[in-house]
Amino acid sequence: MALRHVLTIDLEDWFHVCGAERDLPVSTWDELPSQLPETTARILDLLDEHDTKATFFVLGYVARRFPETVAAAAARGHEIASHGYAHQRVYEMTPRQFADDLRRSVLAIEEACGVTPRSFRAPEWSIRPSCDWAFEVLAEQGFTYDSSIVPLTWLGSRSFPALPYDVETPAGTIREFPLSTERAFHERVPYSGGLPLRLHPEWSVFEFLRRSETCMVYTHPSDFEDAHPASRMPLNRKFVQRFRRDCVLPRFRRMLHCFEFVTLADHFQRPRQNRELPPVPDDVRRALRRSFLASAPWWYVAAPAAA
Repeated sequence: MALRHVLTIDLEDWFHVCGAERDLPVSTWDELPSQLPETTARILDLLDEHDTKATFFVLGYVARRFPETVAAAAARGHEIASHGYAHQRVYEMTPRQFADDLRRSVLAIEEACGVTPRSFRAPEWSIRPSCDWAFEVLAEQGFTYDSSIVPLTWLGSRSFPALPYDVETPAGTIREFPLSTERAFHERVPYSGGLPLRLHPEWSVFEFLRRSETCMVYTHPSDFEDAHPASRMPLNRKFVQRFRRDCVLPRFRRMLHCFEFVTLADHFQRPRQNRELPPVPDDVRRALRRSFLASAPWWYVAAPAAA
């Protein structure tokens, strides 16, 4: 059997950016142009083409503005999960505010597609050691699965486990799947989504996926869009969102061709498989060879290290 990874889509728009609230306030969101319905439809068609199901972490705002898009993902058999309502970092909220945000998101998702989400991802992976009370709030609100932590010094905490684990709370157990990383020197390095997926050479990303026991791949509709409207978004946020966006679609296609993916809920519900490295098809091998030759200097800093 081939390795089975988890595929997730953060269903949010290009202007849902943590740290850009001054330039893109919530009060202006309804007036901003959006390609999200069209882009999501293309992603759904691509997933159908490869007979793959994903977890869609839906922002409550998106469910309210584009309910037909959320309903389409649910109708095609994908897991519908919550990404909160207004894209607020968890560590910037109180437990009561977080619970209210969760309830608003669940209500918007239920109204859009009739599904009650049981999985959650915090905007910007924002459950930190300082707000580990969030797991109890999630359990109280009926959630079972989460993917909100990062075992990195600069984004989460090196104290977090790097592999899936269970979080026990007075309100119940939350099954956690952290951002996938590999050890590099004294830190860990992400490879499998967002900017890291675009930043690293494609051959090193594929090698990471081939050798990982199980991996979390994540992306956003905005990663597949050709251009975004001009905005006053901070330059560092523009870089994260726009750098090498043209490589996402071909890489995503090749990943779907080479690996088996499941939803977050299916990962925890299905029995473990025997580990077997999948073969790389010839056409993908040729593309990876070109990727390697184009980025050989990266080898010394980007090659996946042993975990």
